[in-house]
Amino acid sequence: MGRTLSVSDVQRQALSVAQQYGAKVSRTYAHALQGFSAQMDERQAEALRQDPRVAFIEQDAVVRISTDQANATWGLDRIDQSDLPLNSTYSYNLTGAGVNAYIIDTGIRLTHTDFQGRAVTGFDAVTPGGTANDCNGHGTHVAGTVGGATYGVAKGVNLHAVRVLDCGGSGTYEGVVAGVDWVTANHVKPAVANMSLGGSASDALDQAIRNSIAAGVVYAVAAGNDSGDACSKSPARTAEALTVGSTTNTDARSSFSNFGTCVDIFAPGSNITSTYNTSDTATSVLSGTSMASPHVAGVAALYLQGNPTASAATVGAALTGFATAGRVTSPGTGSPNLLLFSGFIQPGGDVTPPTVSLTSPTEGSSVQGTVELKANAADDVAVKRVEFWLNGQLLGSDDSAPYALAWDTLQSFNGTVSLVAKAFDTSFNAASSTAVSFTVQNPGFASYDSTRKAPICANVGAACDTGSLIIGRGTKGPELNAPNTIGSSCADGNSGTFHVDESLDRLRIATVDGGPLLPGKEVTISATIWAWSTFANDKLELFHTADANNPSWTHLGTLAPTKAGSQVITKTFTLPAGSLQAIRGLVRYNGTAGVSCSTGSYDDHDDLIFALGEVDAAPTAEILSPTATALVNGHVTITARATDDKKVDRVLFYVGTKYVSYKRNAGNEFSLTFDSTKFANGSYPITVRAIDSAEQSTTSQPVSVTIQN
Repeated sequence: MGRTLSVSDVQRQALSVAQQYGAKVSRTYAHALQGFSAQMDERQAEALRQDPRVAFIEQDAVVRISTDQANATWGLDRIDQSDLPLNSTYSYNLTGAGVNAYIIDTGIRLTHTDFQGRAVTGFDAVTPGGTANDCNGHGTHVAGTVGGATYGVAKGVNLHAVRVLDCGGSGTYEGVVAGVDWVTANHVKPAVANMSLGGSASDALDQAIRNSIAAGVVYAVAAGNDSGDACSKSPARTAEALTVGSTTNTDARSSFSNFGTCVDIFAPGSNITSTYNTSDTATSVLSGTSMASPHVAGVAALYLQGNPTASAATVGAALTGFATAGRVTSPGTGSPNLLLFSGFIQPGGDVTPPTVSLTSPTEGSSVQGTVELKANAADDVAVKRVEFWLNGQLLGSDDSAPYALAWDTLQSFNGTVSLVAKAFDTSFNAASSTAVSFTVQNPGFASYDSTRKAPICANVGAACDTGSLIIGRGTKGPELNAPNTIGSSCADGNSGTFHVDESLDRLRIATVDGGPLLPGKEVTISATIWAWSTFANDKLELFHTADANNPSWTHLGTLAPTKAGSQVITKTFTLPAGSLQAIRGLVRYNGTAGVSCSTGSYDDHDDLIFALGEVDAAPTAEILSPTATALVNGHVTITARATDDKKVDRVLFYVGTKYVSYKRNAGNEFSLTFDSTKFANGSYPITVRAIDSAEQSTTSQPVSVTIQN
């Protein structure tokens, strides 16, 4: 509500605003948010939304834990080592003593023996004034992974129960925000909070967590268990929090784990044994990103013990910077391939980070094809490795100087990208270079047109290709600039899971003869699609418009996939006239053929705009003199006229079948004199052949003359 208010001011203003619109206040928030929750109808909510004192309003939603029952234990064993195989030990130098961990969940069984009296009541949003006792088990399991004596990462941390979910593992954003608000107001530093819960996107919860982080609390949050894009979930999409995906004991991304650019790190989450609520000695084996997140919260607590004044950003940079790179198999498109590693946390020693700078490419440069990324790095002891990160994604690393990496830009997309080099020394101190921005510009690949809202090849070529610009569908997968339809005119469906359900991942149009895209040319559309496992009801619709600035779509055909998963489907047609044209691909599940903008929840639409060159007409040629049937002798002058839509380069002269010579001229008339005495008397056809600047040629009609010397 604008300026910072005291608790009493928030309560007073909340009641005043609510009463004005006939709403009934349920809770007020004064720390993580300055606002309130209330009961009201749709009309009252819309009126409240228009009040200038209100920044935003959103409908309350259900939040749930995310676990699956399974059987095994291994998580602690994995995080203290960079590589498999496991060695049945968990080595640690610190315990998290003096650090406070706030478990925002279903509560904690405080009397469980594994907590050794370190677990205390914090806040209960489900039963106001309650003890935050766990009647579900999820929160106790999470707390055990964070700080249990047997199953915990940080075995000396103080555990605070913040109950926001009920006995069934469900709650509302109203209650979750209340829990975050309490943590923000009452936390004792150094502090870390774990949120192994999630639901639909919530601006209120995201803002509450951001404010809590700004107040000094480190947050580890679960990425979610939908095998989809974590950026569609709260709190997973909160950029300032550490969003955690789940792995199995073979370092594969767990089948349920969300992924994408909002994920910061992966940690063990499948088949995790920890404490449970059914008795003071109970354990259970659970799976989920809910189990992965507390591993990260525990390592954050270890780091905070040694660095008690570190900010959330510093803690996050340490955990991601020292994470083991490249170990997670199938991390999901857009995800960083980083696996949690606790072994970098040392009780003392070298604390001086290395220095690192990028030397190539340079700021503002343009690159294409395979380029060499280069960096300089130095350390007071020794540099362990240098990593190269493009748009937040690890491309690869080099362990020895000179530090370089060959990168195939064709695996990216045309447009501006940002590169950072990260250097690590042998004591796991880390530093990042200043980011360098440069442009990828591969011929024949499209760039995103922010005006037309779709990929475009503005220069004429033999082909136009989206590359990786459109991979995925809407919020399902990493699709950049979704929906990628001209003017954002046709939205994608957002049901299902990336690369389980349907998507259109790439479009390419190319001439059959390899020449430039021109009106009248035969072209082939190649569409890379992802079909569902039962693909009989999946179809690819292809459309074309001759005017991308004012599209009117012509249906080119309905095509069917031949298998599940990724495949390329092609269609050939002839380009009509038009200087800027476009194609549209539509992958649909069920629905109607020939509809260019469908509404199916699994449907994916993408456009590709491309420029065409002008058709270069062949030249014209005619003989002006001598005229037909003329009698000629001695030196004879042939005069011809040749024209072209661009320029006539030269005119070749023939008497009979014999080539005589050629002439170049800036005008349209070309003359050549030849000696007829070198030919036997008789009748001869005279012709000229005009050739233009594109090497197109035309031969004139013959003029028959008689040589008589």
